[in-house]
Amino acid sequence: MKKCQQSIQLISEAFDPDFVLNDFKRNKVCESTGKVKSCSYEFNDVVYTQEHEQNQQSLRFSISTYRNT
Repeated sequence: MKKCQQSIQLISEAFDPDFVLNDFKRNKVCESTGKVKSCSYEFNDVVYTQEHEQNQQSLRFSISTYRNT
């Protein structure tokens, strides 16, 4: 596993111990807007989003939780 993938796995496990990166890869929903491709996956009330530019040199992985109001 690449270091970037290892980092994503470890950080994601802090939010949800059941998170598995391969689940993200299999179940993500992707869309492209202009120069950015965005892929999201929702699991256990947590949203995981990966964005990268078309040139593949920039990668952003964000994690957000749902708030019950």
